[in-house]
Amino acid sequence: MKIRFLAIFIFIFLISCVTSGVKVSYDKLSSFKIGTTTESQILNDLGQPTSSVFKTGGIKIYTYTYVSYQSNAASFIPIVGLLAGGADVETSSVTFTFNEGGILQDIQQVNMNSQANSGLLNQTNSGVPANKNRVIK
Repeated sequence: MKIRFLAIFIFIFLISCVTSGVKVSYDKLSSFKIGTTTESQILNDLGQPTSSVFKTGGIKIYTYTYVSYQSNAASFIPIVGLLAGGADVETSSVTFTFNEGGILQDIQQVNMNSQANSGLLNQTNSGVPANKNRVIK
């Protein structure tokens, strides 16, 4: 019985948090210098981007997106989860623009923290996203 309870607890703990993408820390971001950092340096440090745009004239735009979804404890309590369940959602997007020579020309970072309310009682309190936009020049 104890093993079954432990297995259920571990399963719930594991499914309560989901992350996807590449999270670019502010320290890492500040190490990239406009006008000197190259495309290959960013690819070596961060890996392949989530999305790429290739514009006329050889301009490249790489975007690294990160999403974290963590369910709140109320979501796992029978009946209570139905009424007051939800999750905290963190989203981050960092965009790098390179010139035709592969030199970094611009960095833009957009962060958003919000709540996803799935309970029947907390639908009116949807939570206003706390946007933290940062443009580094």
